[in-house]
Amino acid sequence: MTDSARAAFHNAFERSVENLAAISHGEGPGHGVYGVEASTRDGLHNQHRFTTQEPLTDLRSVSKVVVAMAVGAAIDRAVTLGGVALSLDMPIAPFFHEYVAGMPAADAARFRRVELRHLMSNTVGHREGFLFRKDVAGHDDDQLLDYIFSKPVEFEPGEHFSYSNVGWYLISAMVARETDVSIADWARDFVLKPVRLADVAFKRYGRYEIAASGVCMTSSDLHRLARLLAEGGIDEGRQIVSPRWVREMMADVYITDDGQDPRRVLQYCSYGLGLWSTADGWHYCDGSAGQLLAVKPATGLAVSAVGDSPSVTEVVNAMQPLLTL
Repeated sequence: MTDSARAAFHNAFERSVENLAAISHGEGPGHGVYGVEASTRDGLHNQHRFTTQEPLTDLRSVSKVVVAMAVGAAIDRAVTLGGVALSLDMPIAPFFHEYVAGMPAADAARFRRVELRHLMSNTVGHREGFLFRKDVAGHDDDQLLDYIFSKPVEFEPGEHFSYSNVGWYLISAMVARETDVSIADWARDFVLKPVRLADVAFKRYGRYEIAASGVCMTSSDLHRLARLLAEGGIDEGRQIVSPRWVREMMADVYITDDGQDPRRVLQYCSYGLGLWSTADGWHYCDGSAGQLLAVKPATGLAVSAVGDSPSVTEVVNAMQPLLTL
């Protein structure tokens, strides 16, 4: 890396911190940013904390990235569910046969064509996404599968995209229903422990981890996962997640630019498996309270932030200097 490139990186980080500081101190519409980090493949690494201690923070939708890596690592290890090797082509209906049997015939027929890839790419076939926090409020956490299977499946799997928490919860449920472990166990055993992340918590709805949200970790731990993705699944020379799976997560599974905030720095053009992709090579996931994991494999740049802010757009846009390197 040239001296000018190093200087550009450090300068972009400092300007991003200044922007985030304004938000954290209440000078902007957002607040409550806890920490931000950025690193490069060449070993440059900057971090800034806005709190004296690193809080264990709910990653919100960035949790999907953690779960996606856990699923990919399980596939790499030839894990089976119901006696069948886990794969993106795996049909989902057999794991929920009692619920599918109670669906209207046309909906049931479409759901029987749902595969694991559709759960992870938000293309199950529901017209609108749901199982967000506001949807769950008022529902019995132990009856959420009934709630999910009461919703019509109006489109063929893979045909329609609706950003949703449903598919991820179904993954959590099918793992727990078919094995003696949970999706949290997969994440810990296959990804988190190998990269030495021990202080991670998983929230639940009833018996099952939320999976689409509710994974709690520190800012520095989140950046370790961002670095893992930027390096193609390698951590300190050890292959934790296969390069093939990292490419799957970043693939253009569904092409869409609908519904995004035109003010945002990161403008997505497609969705993969837990990650949005931009035309200029970023792959990212953000949480509704200001969390961000973003990687640019072509340059090896990784950026992350955690907090509890009412405006994820303000947090992301504050990091424009880094995200436009």
